[in-house]
Amino acid sequence: MINSIITALSSILICALVSIQSIAQDFSLQEAAKAAMSGMDAQSQRIKIIAQNIANADNVANSPDVDPYVRKIIFFKKSPKNDFEIEVEDIKEDLITPFNFRFDPNHIAANQYGEVKTSNVNTVLENIDMAEAKRIFQANATSYDVTKQLRAKLLESMR
Repeated sequence: MINSIITALSSILICALVSIQSIAQDFSLQEAAKAAMSGMDAQSQRIKIIAQNIANADNVANSPDVDPYVRKIIFFKKSPKNDFEIEVEDIKEDLITPFNFRFDPNHIAANQYGEVKTSNVNTVLENIDMAEAKRIFQANATSYDVTKQLRAKLLESMR
């Protein structure tokens, strides 16, 4: 099983390297820096939305017929300016994930069954998304730093 995982990862890495080589022909250091900054900006906005979701996870409705906080999802698209940059396309409410209910018959928002409607935010999933967004942000930051170092070495070699 480990050998098949290693083989699969090796083939993915080879495909990625071939893609990077074909992209690199038309890709300047300035475009690389812009792409990395675009990625950092996108992930920072994603982290902000995730933080809002986590902050409102315990939100409950004010009355039985009103919905509590609805989880928000951020969508990205390729930038029309550059194929290597991304930008926020939209931020929408998650209308697919159902609301949660908890039994609290004395609450002002309890329905006829004594249940109170709570937010549809799952903090476990939000924390996983947050960790992923942080890792992607860090990868873009590292890419930006490497681009800066390459620029500095290029300028140094031109002296």
